[in-house]
Amino acid sequence: MSDQYENFEQLFAHQQENVDFFRRIKQRNSQWLIAAPHGGGIEPGTSEIANAIAGFTHSLYIFEGIKSSGNNILHITSTQFDDPQLLKLLNSVKSVLALHGCSGNKQIVFVGGLADEVRDSIIEKLNQAGIKAEVSSNPSLQGRDMNNICNRGISGRGIQIELTESLRMAMFLSLSRSGRRIETQLFKTFVQIIQEIIKED
Repeated sequence: MSDQYENFEQLFAHQQENVDFFRRIKQRNSQWLIAAPHGGGIEPGTSEIANAIAGFTHSLYIFEGIKSSGNNILHITSTQFDDPQLLKLLNSVKSVLALHGCSGNKQIVFVGGLADEVRDSIIEKLNQAGIKAEVSSNPSLQGRDMNNICNRGISGRGIQIELTESLRMAMFLSLSRSGRRIETQLFKTFVQIIQEIIKED
């Protein structure tokens, strides 16, 4: 399904901040920016995961759909995602780790981006912990485009993580707004592994 809006100028003309969408932005003294560009009701669970990974350490950018329904209208693809607030942040960080949700009935993490060594380390550590992780065979889930949010930090090489719906469901009581307040052990394990890897980088 194609996006309703091609860029943020179009989105801002039709949608209202703090009514239809919400932005959470924290600039911290870190090499990493953790981003969830399709959070809230757009790709449920990604906001909570990004916020947990960032903690009080890493810079954070979350764009959340907060409509009661129909949040998919707020989706702007990663290569066209030009929120001025995000673009400003990108100039202050070396690398970006962008979290996304994709469809899928199997619990899988698809890891992409141009930071190949970090990508391979994430895949290895997640699989060791019993969380299935791999590079997707679908080019649209590989995050290899230079214009992709994940590759627009100063280094030009970042990480894209796509979590299937089935995996996100297993990280929370449910993917409803209230269900996402209750995290499972799987959520905590995933967050801890990612935190450890980007701390080492």
